[in-house]
Amino acid sequence: MPNFTIIKIGNWRKKLSLRIQRILREYVMSKQRFLIFVPHVADLTATLNEITRLQPSLKIAATHAGDPDRQAKVQAMRASELQALITTTILERGVTFKGIDVMILGADDPVFSQAALIQIAGRCGRSASRPTGKVWTGVTERTRTVIQARNEIRYLNMKGKQYDV
Repeated sequence: MPNFTIIKIGNWRKKLSLRIQRILREYVMSKQRFLIFVPHVADLTATLNEITRLQPSLKIAATHAGDPDRQAKVQAMRASELQALITTTILERGVTFKGIDVMILGADDPVFSQAALIQIAGRCGRSASRPTGKVWTGVTERTRTVIQARNEIRYLNMKGKQYDV
């Protein structure tokens, strides 16, 4: 399972950090597909609007559990009609998109438990042609939960290598 890179991003709700902006530019240029997880439904529209302003050519949508168009947006992502999808924890498990990267904005928010962060990281890659990928965790501060999740993934990967054939 890909482990995540922790990056300090300041107050991402006010302004996306230059590092996040650079990552978004690289994704647009490379056409790499990705998911962006945010902690709250209230973060979806503002994040979508800001990313659309910064990268107007990016085919992106936002969804959450109560979104009546959620299934259509998930299907559009599966069909590669969207390059990116912004979501809450509703897509942390049970949905697979092949060959994607993952970004978590506000990974230090209490809504993201250690288990949730690990599940979200597990969305990454998931295809024979691209079994791993990048997981970016944007934080205001490095919390115990984020560090423990990263350490747990590292430990599980180490244990998994013992059983590789």
